[in-house]
Amino acid sequence: MFERWHYFVASILSKSQCNGEVLVDGEWYGLKDPTDATRTLENFDVCPACHAGLNQSADFGQFFNPRNFPPGTSRVCDFNPTAPRYSQWIDKWNQMYFIRNAASLIDYVSRLATIPECKGTQRLQNAN
Repeated sequence: MFERWHYFVASILSKSQCNGEVLVDGEWYGLKDPTDATRTLENFDVCPACHAGLNQSADFGQFFNPRNFPPGTSRVCDFNPTAPRYSQWIDKWNQMYFIRNAASLIDYVSRLATIPECKGTQRLQNAN
């Protein structure tokens, strides 16, 4: 009964932990491009622990491709609460989970991930 749960817990614990800090090197996952499944959408990176705990455990692993970055590349997982767009991404992930259709997350990420995030409503220094 708990075999699947044990499998994913063991998988999560064997990966680099997603603690909000920058992760250097390691494996990463990205959403498959809806127009070409051999490509991955840019600027949306998921660490292996979140990929196992969220995507694979919910049977959405097939919508993600492994990503390779040059050695020394540092990244922050987009499913970590410290990530700038975490609340947007996790809301769409929840929608995907509850309706059992990945299109909502894929469409949202494909449209917004390449747009620079808003820096806030505070006035910029020296921006006269």
